[in-house]
Amino acid sequence: MGVAAIDIDAFSGAMAAIGGTKEAAQADLAAMATAFDDTQDPIEQLLQVADNVKNMSFDDAQKELEKLGVVDDKTIELMMKGRQELERTMGYKNNSQVLTTTVLKVRSNSTPQYINLVN
Repeated sequence: MGVAAIDIDAFSGAMAAIGGTKEAAQADLAAMATAFDDTQDPIEQLLQVADNVKNMSFDDAQKELEKLGVVDDKTIELMMKGRQELERTMGYKNNSQVLTTTVLKVRSNSTPQYINLVN
């Protein structure tokens, strides 16, 4: 699993919404991605971490997130908002990464074929 598995743009956008920087978002996201278990969905792991630190004090959340390599105060603030707010600001729904399915109608010998593309 790499950082690309977690939507860097979505996370950076969520950070920007609370006054953070893209560089800090990328650095902390890379650190968390390295710490995450390769066998689980990285988005779900990110959301679980957010839920774990949601009701903590800033100092406690900071200590917990430092174990994952997170050092930026704005990342800590974002994670402390919890799963629902993180999903909302990152554009995710239903507790997992939303895959956009686009159906294209392709004409081949006047018989329509439908192809599902995952973005």
